[in-house]
Amino acid sequence: MFIFRKIVLGAIFLLTLFTLGQSALANQNYEDVNQFYKNTVDKKEYEEYSDSKTKVRELVIVRKLPDLIDTISWGDEKGKQRLKEEVVSDAKDINSEGLVYFFFSLKDTGNKVSYKYALFNADTKKPISTAESDWVKQK
Repeated sequence: MFIFRKIVLGAIFLLTLFTLGQSALANQNYEDVNQFYKNTVDKKEYEEYSDSKTKVRELVIVRKLPDLIDTISWGDEKGKQRLKEEVVSDAKDINSEGLVYFFFSLKDTGNKVSYKYALFNADTKKPISTAESDWVKQK
């Protein structure tokens, strides 16, 4: 019984190690998100606001996009929900386990809020979508 337990624990350990190694190797083929933004993103298609209150640059699995958007705080839950729905819709044709580069920039001037985002396929480095929106705050 003791030997069997050791074998099972050893197998679990090796399986865990193999799984972690696979996921680490999977991301090694992709350019660092900051380098991708600097070197690949066409600034005519997407450029962060220079006076941005919030900036997000992430290499993320498609199915994790909603969770990533949930971490962004700007005080407008309805706006965040619309953003989440739009981004998920934009990424619908990509494998849920596929990787994308997600860029988001938000500025708040006090009476007006503006945001823009871009989504790029990490395999092809091609843009999937870019969009921007703004609105005047209600007093």
